[in-house]
Parts: sequence; C-alpha cells; structure tokens
Amino acid sequence: MSGGHDSEGSEAVRSCIAGVSIGFYMVPDERAEGDPPVRERLRDDEERRPDDPDRRGGGPAKRRSPMQNDDRPGQATVSSRGAETVTLSTRLLGVVLGVAAGTALIVYYIVGYLMVTPHAVAATRTGPRQAHLTLQTVASFGHKPHPDWVSYLAKNPEGKWVHSTVLRVPAHSLVKMTIYQFDTATGLRNPFWGRPEGIVGGEMVVDGKRLRELDPNLASHTFAIPDLGVTVPLKGVPDKAKNQCSVAPCTLAQAHTTITFAFRTGKRGKFRWQCFVPCAAGFIIGFGGPMQTLGWMDGTLEVV
Repeated sequence: MSGGHDSEGSEAVRSCIAGVSIGFYMVPDERAEGDPPVRERLRDDEERRPDDPDRRGGGPAKRRSPMQNDDRPGQATVSSRGAETVTLSTRLLGVVLGVAAGTALIVYYIVGYLMVTPHAVAATRTGPRQAHLTLQTVASFGHKPHPDWVSYLAKNPEGKWVHSTVLRVPAHSLVKMTIYQFDTATGLRNPFWGRPEGIVGGEMVVDGKRLRELDPNLASHTFAIPDLGVTVPLKGVPDKAKNQCSVAPCTLAQAHTTITFAFRTGKRGKFRWQCFVPCAAGFIIGFGGPMQTLGWMDGTLEVV
C-alpha cells in the first residue's frame, strides 16, 4: 500500500507541477496600460549594476541617463555622436566660408581690374599714314589708388600726360614711338627680350645710339605687342643716377633714358600690349598687380 500511495502521490505532484507550468504560460497579460514588458524590466535590472554608487550607498538604484557614457563594447555613445556631428558641421561651415571668400576675391578682381578701362589716348598725326606716340615709364605712380605701383603714361595730342595704356593709332600706317624711361634697371629673366623685334630696320635708338641688341642686365621694362610681333627692351636708369623721379608724371629734367623706334600697323583691330619684365614689386614672382592691369603695365592698342 505504501508503495502504491507513493506512486500515486508522485504522479499527482508531477501533474500539479505541469498544470502550474501550463497555467504560467497560458495566463493572459493583465499588466496595466503603459507598464513596461517583462523583458524591458529585466534589461533595466541588468543596468542597475552592483557597482552603482547609489547601490553601494544603500540608496535606490538610478536608471542610467541616455546622455551618460556607455562603455559597453559595440555601442557608440551619444557624446561621441555629438562630437562627430559638431566636427562635420565645422567642416561644412569652413567649406562654405572658403567658397564665399574665393567668390568675393574673383568678383573684386573682375570689377576692380578687368572691368576698369582707361580712356584711349590717340597718337598725333604727323602726315599721310603716319603718327607719333610718346610714352613714359615710372617706378612709382605716386597717386591713388596705387601710389607705389610701377606704370606707363601716355601723352595726348594736346601734350598732356594721361594715366592710360589704351593707345589709338591709324591702320596701315607708320607709327613712330618715343619712350622716356625713368625707372632703374631690373634685368631680363630671358635674354631673348634683349633683342628688338618687329620694328622698322631692326634697330632702336637709345640716347642717340643705334642698337640691335641691349644687354639684358641693363633693361628695366619692355614694350611688346605679341600679335604684331613687336617687342622692344627699354634701358633703365643707373641705380646711382641723381635726381631720380618718384612721382608721375616725370619731367625731362629728371634722370631718364630715351628710346625711339618705329613699327607698321596693318588692318583694324584691337591688340594687347604689355611689359614682359616681372616688375610688380610685392607680388608673387613679380607678375601680379600692375603687370596684369589695364592702365599700368598692360594695355590695348586700338588700330582704327
């Protein structure tokens, strides 16, 4: 009997346990609305670690703030994501500011240099199909907006010096040139420019002496019209010459050299002329500022 009762009792216990187990899984979810699921509560409990300062002090466990650093591997912290966002924003701001600054410089160059055109200075008519032009070069203009810029000036038919490099000459004519050179020698980087090209007779006259070539070390500037094949080196004033000119226009009473030559024009058109000596002090390799600006060392020859 005892054995039978034991078997029946064991069987009853097992049935009871099974029923409880089944009941556990079959009990409907009766938690209040808004109460977190069991898994979320378990996860929160795991976050309440034994080494939490509040737990060690006996106080209630605190839930970790989303802004606190989480040193668990594989999870990026909010603070690091914020830092990455700030870095990206800073880079984007830098790019925008750089583009804006570059655009402003381009606009300034176009408006301040390329769109400013000096008045044209006409050559003086000296006969049928003949004209004469007189220019001077100065080491410093001496007036606003760029008092320290090197420059050319042109004399108009009334005999007045004009700060302009837009020259007007007749087509199919002989143009005689006189250039008064008031600047000191800086030398030529390319000796090729020491030989005059494209001028009548292949000779220039420097202070009354005919030359077919100038020592490159003695040159200060050049007068060149590439499309017409004209280039003439201009001899500089000695460094120790007395009574040197510093403010334009200069006078013939001041130290200077005189260069004369002639060239022929063809059909009508506009031709760029300029100096090929890098004489723009204070600019990269001497080719900025006055070297690329109309009215200074860069000009236009209007053949009409």
